[in-house]
Amino acid sequence: FFLVRQHWLLCGHPGTAVRRNPRRIPCAVPVRIAEGIQQLMGVHPVLMEDNGDSGDKGTGGFEAMLAQEEDLELLSKLLIEGFWDVIDRDLLEEKQWGPLATIWNGVSVWFDTQAVFYGLGQNLKSGLRPPYSVLRPRGRPLDGHSVGLLLVPRERAKRCVVPPVAFCELCLLPPDGRRPEDLEEVWSTALVESLQACQPYFHNFCVAPPPQRRGL
Repeated sequence: FFLVRQHWLLCGHPGTAVRRNPRRIPCAVPVRIAEGIQQLMGVHPVLMEDNGDSGDKGTGGFEAMLAQEEDLELLSKLLIEGFWDVIDRDLLEEKQWGPLATIWNGVSVWFDTQAVFYGLGQNLKSGLRPPYSVLRPRGRPLDGHSVGLLLVPRERAKRCVVPPVAFCELCLLPPDGRRPEDLEEVWSTALVESLQACQPYFHNFCVAPPPQRRGL
């Protein structure tokens, strides 16, 4: 998880994503219309079907989408909520530290939220504009070549804002145990090392509390 602050300082760029008031989810692009979807083997039906619901379990009640710029703010909130245990380690006990804890905790959470927002904008940069594709990425995550995959309810009712229920990043990394935010990967990106040995990597998987334990 790239809440590590140096990831934002070293790799993020404030110009990679423009913060806007979230209007509606999905602004995202359905995965079923993206380039390369027909080439995937063993794709779950949720990626291809236009409608239908499988009830309380399974994923038939959701649609897979590719994240867009307008989705970044709500996705950031989902990641902050989903990885709260990571953030909580840096927070102070208010009973022990009083007003100082309130100030420190507020600043710390704000900084982490900004790091997630701008980090997402950097990692997903190439996929935030057409052509939309689920083919093998042409570059590293820190160069903006991650694919942002999210799930949204098929039945969106009449609410203006429909938050995503799950999210993950798909990217390429060498099979040596590194993560996208590790310093070794930062150097590999800077030195433009070959992607030939890289393998698919599943990063920042997060499910909102309400649909957890439903087989997503």
